[in-house]
Amino acid sequence: MERYKGYGIEYVDHLGTYRVYDLLSQSGSFAYCDTMEEAKRGIDENLEARQEVSFDNGYGTTYRFIIVDKIPDSRYCVWNIPDYRINGFLPLCLDPVRLNGTYDVDVTSLAAIDMSDRPELLHELRDAASYGVDCLYKAQKYYDIEPKNQIKSKQREFARKLLPVFEELSERFYTPEFESVEPDEGPDI
Repeated sequence: MERYKGYGIEYVDHLGTYRVYDLLSQSGSFAYCDTMEEAKRGIDENLEARQEVSFDNGYGTTYRFIIVDKIPDSRYCVWNIPDYRINGFLPLCLDPVRLNGTYDVDVTSLAAIDMSDRPELLHELRDAASYGVDCLYKAQKYYDIEPKNQIKSKQREFARKLLPVFEELSERFYTPEFESVEPDEGPDI
């Protein structure tokens, strides 16, 4: 499969055509195209009609977030960036630690959930992300941990409080096959 601007394009041998699907969509729908160029042209046209929010980091780089209703799939986590960057939205990125073992965020597949109607919950989710409780997987992981220090205690507190929220935001996961790098425990501060 080739990734192109948040879409997956794969050649289907038995059909002799390319299948295109939106990696950020929860619908699971896809389209077929005869050539790779036709697939990319269709993706570019679709992106023009898509709703998005963006911010400039002040150094000449603009980050674009596709607006989604739910967390797109199990590879995504809350991106721990300051509130003022995209105010009223919960920023999501592909979890860099679980996918490739680094902290380098893939900025070509960012997503955001509009939470302007739930500012208290948005604030709690951002706080939890700052303690490493940034996705369903980690909320489940930290739910029953035995706290050895103040950080672990805070992680468990956030996990117990926000697990139902992560389950709600993750209810329609598209779960692609990917090689997962096991996340480390993170620094004990």
